[in-house]
Amino acid sequence: SPDGATLVTSGFDKRLIVWDTARLREQRVIATEHSHAIIEIAFSPDGETLASIDAGGGGIFWETATWTPRFPLHVGRDSVLIGLDFSPDSRTLVTGAFDGAFQPWD
Repeated sequence: SPDGATLVTSGFDKRLIVWDTARLREQRVIATEHSHAIIEIAFSPDGETLASIDAGGGGIFWETATWTPRFPLHVGRDSVLIGLDFSPDSRTLVTGAFDGAFQPWD
């Protein structure tokens, strides 16, 4: 997280694990709606949202105060997504694909 208090990990099991960095303990394990392995996650700069994308091109925006999904992100690309990042004002997410294409999401 931007404040360094929380770390989120993910992997092939399609779960997100939320860690308390001060205590080095799991806070929560989230079973997600992802249909493939989660390959990338990113916090928004304001820390209010986490975005996750999977190897099948699907994504989810998460509300970090409650760790509930806000809404799904349907990329629908033929190329594999390899990255994502938020704009400095936290209003736009940009995804990048293996074929070099970028997609902004407001």
